[in-house]
Amino acid sequence: MKKLPVEKRNKILAIAGGTLAGCVAFWFLVISAQNAAIKKHGTTLDDLKQQVGNSHRLLKQAGKIEAELEAVTGRVRQVEETMAQGDMYSWVIKTMNKFLANHRVDIPTFTPPGVGEVGIMPQFPYKAATFAIRGTAYFHDFGAFVADFENSFPCARLQNLDLEPLGILSAKPEDAEKVSFRLEIVTLIKPNAAL
Repeated sequence: MKKLPVEKRNKILAIAGGTLAGCVAFWFLVISAQNAAIKKHGTTLDDLKQQVGNSHRLLKQAGKIEAELEAVTGRVRQVEETMAQGDMYSWVIKTMNKFLANHRVDIPTFTPPGVGEVGIMPQFPYKAATFAIRGTAYFHDFGAFVADFENSFPCARLQNLDLEPLGILSAKPEDAEKVSFRLEIVTLIKPNAAL
């Protein structure tokens, strides 16, 4: 290159520098953008492969999932059968009289129900009926009644319990542990049940 004239050498250097600058610009503007696009598509492809793999696993488990769904749906139907349905006032009297056959608790008073939203969460599919009852029992029998009620009716709860001793006013010594009670029963109402 030393034997070349200065003008020709400068042109060759300018062409070489321009070519190098063009190659660098081409690398940054075209090739690096294409590499980024290839990397992005590779990531998308990996995600799609993972989704397809998950879909295949779910398809293999479809029978098991359907069986579990049927079992849970059957359990929900079974629990819904214990919920209040039809005429609420008749339902509570009939249900409580059947339940009280095994307990030494006297409940002469049932108030008509108040029906409303449960308020547990938005768009809860069940409504609730609230019944006030009052009665008398021996303290131990009342405790057994409450425990059995809570265990027998998973869709109902007892609230606002008031107990008052009756034994103080009675002349009979066997009535010393007798109590008067007032409480509310809140029970879920079976969906689509005639009210």
